[in-house]
Amino acid sequence: MKELLSREEYRGDSYKLLSECYYLPDEGLIKMLRSLDPSKNALHLDIVKNIPETNGIESLVVDYSKLFVGPYG
Repeated sequence: MKELLSREEYRGDSYKLLSECYYLPDEGLIKMLRSLDPSKNALHLDIVKNIPETNGIESLVVDYSKLFVGPYG
C-alpha cells in the first residue's frame, strides 16, 4: 500500500508540474524547473539545463506566445 501511495504521489506531482508549464513563463517557473531532481520527476527534461541565464524568460515567453497566442500582430 505504501508503494502504491508513493507512486500516486509521484504521478500527482508530475501532473502538477505539467500544468504549471501551461501558464505564461516567469522566474518562478524557471526556478522550479531548475530545482527538479531528475530521479524523482518523470517530466524532467534535459532541455531545462539549456535555458540561458540571461534571456531565459524572454525566450520562453516568445516560445509560449508562438504556441498559445499565435503568429498574429
